[in-house]
Amino acid sequence: MSLLKFKHKFDKKEITKLTHKDHQLMKKSYPYSRRGEPHNNFLYALLCLIYDGIHDLAKIKAKMKIFFISSTKQLVISEEDIEEYIQIAKREGLIVKKNEHILELTQSGKKLTEISYINNLEASFYMRYFFSENTVMLASAVTLLVLSLLKILIGFQLNSQAMSAEGFENLTDLVKIAIIVILALKYNKEKLASFIIITLMFFTGGSLIWAGIEALFYPSEIIPSVQAFLISFISLILNLGLMYLKGMVGKISGNLAILSDSKDSQLNVMLSGGVIIGLVFAIFGFYFVDAFIGIIIFKFFKLFECYQITLGGFDWKISLD
Repeated sequence: MSLLKFKHKFDKKEITKLTHKDHQLMKKSYPYSRRGEPHNNFLYALLCLIYDGIHDLAKIKAKMKIFFISSTKQLVISEEDIEEYIQIAKREGLIVKKNEHILELTQSGKKLTEISYINNLEASFYMRYFFSENTVMLASAVTLLVLSLLKILIGFQLNSQAMSAEGFENLTDLVKIAIIVILALKYNKEKLASFIIITLMFFTGGSLIWAGIEALFYPSEIIPSVQAFLISFISLILNLGLMYLKGMVGKISGNLAILSDSKDSQLNVMLSGGVIIGLVFAIFGFYFVDAFIGIIIFKFFKLFECYQITLGGFDWKISLD
């Protein structure tokens, strides 16, 4: 049975999940791999080639050279490099030589290959689920809802313009997520969704700059607290994670709307950092810094990001649908 047929059985859930004993076997068999993982391991590549019906030694070496070049970036692969893994497989009882030119898997070799392949299939299944567009949007919505309510509540309690602005900014982000889900994911209108998101970024940026200017001329006392610092640090970390996650999924899927939203998460990271700076200065009575930082971030960073996305993300000769 080839590995492709083995995959079909896995997809139909005809193969049971790996046990702790199976993982221990991989850890023992791939001592030079991180946590005994088979991928990017040349011993596993050798076993897979033989499992898929390539038994001729010359053909195996030719295929292995391709693996070496793509993985190690070596331009010249010596016979000794490949022979080393063949000797390891023989020493571990994973393959046998029928004659000078033919290699075959032992029962232990077949078992290890199948276990390793199932391990990779399980990992890729969970990775596809975790890095799916729907998962990213759900994680963003839950994170933003919780953070926005906490920031608005604490921001009003502390009279912090920056934190309140960040909370309302997170609420508008929920609208952007709804736009992505409805237009980009459901109706496949990514460019239209991205255009609307950028327009909202311009609008919220302008309105919050105005609010920041008012707070700059009429500053109110800010009372820093442990809760304020804590929520700001949590916000910074979560938004940083969302920024990288959205950027990665957006690049993998080619979804322009998610890529645009990753820029918004980047802005939230800067906002959280700005709030922390404002709280630190508020300890010493410099309350205007909170509003000043909010204006700087929105004026010079958010509007610049919008401009960059507008120029780089669209071909205006193409319709937005």
